[in-house]
Amino acid sequence: MKKSDIEEIVDYIMKNNNIKNFKIQKYYQLKWFLKALKNDDYTFQKPSTWDDPFEDFISKLTNNHKEAYVNEIHITDWIYAMSTIRKNSECDGMWKNFAKSSGVIIHTNTKKLITSLVRSLIDNDCCNSDIFLNDFDVQQLTNNIKIEKIEYITDSQIADLFIHATKTNNIDFQKFQFKSLSFKRKEYENEYRVFLIPKLLSLNETHYLNIGYFIETIEKVVLSPKANDLRISRLNTLLTKKYNISPKIITKSKLHDIDNFKQEYRLS
Repeated sequence: MKKSDIEEIVDYIMKNNNIKNFKIQKYYQLKWFLKALKNDDYTFQKPSTWDDPFEDFISKLTNNHKEAYVNEIHITDWIYAMSTIRKNSECDGMWKNFAKSSGVIIHTNTKKLITSLVRSLIDNDCCNSDIFLNDFDVQQLTNNIKIEKIEYITDSQIADLFIHATKTNNIDFQKFQFKSLSFKRKEYENEYRVFLIPKLLSLNETHYLNIGYFIETIEKVVLSPKANDLRISRLNTLLTKKYNISPKIITKSKLHDIDNFKQEYRLS
């Protein structure tokens, strides 16, 4: 398929799903970053594998509420997701929780990410070989690739959402599925979640879903502020020699660099 056809499909998906093109970050522990490079893909997870007990909270409520209308259709069993962050700055807490002392941040943008997913899905025969805008296949891609901003809401708002969802039989379940996986109980970061529904994209459902072309989406690689000189040298060699990543987009975080802070704010 021509590059222009892919671009047209991506533009259609973004327009119809109200997705703007903006920069996003993703923190990686070193072992997961190296695995993503080796396999050249992104990893999506089922909500049931997420660590936070209050993630996918509506499903947990409905599964314990026999009278619930939505209990009959298992609202999130078939959705996979991947989290990203929309921030220009770095967060020490995110480094500690998600990237540790040897990890990295990768920078990309929503359009590059969706382009990568669409190309990968088409290459994996999720659609017919001849694909044109407004065909059924393109609409399938549009319906089953989503990016949603995480909303931070109170417990009472969660309860209201649950009551509304379980007491009506005319709810839009497709919208509700994504909404129920797009909130948290307290604010942490400016997080966006990327969703895929493999069943409707002719993909096999597994514990993890590996999809996309990871390397081509990378705009910048930021190494941990705690990385020592030896690790930086080895990573630079690996990224440039083995994966052909330009040394111009590889840098070490300056989050803990006092001299850089003084220089940036003219304190010396």
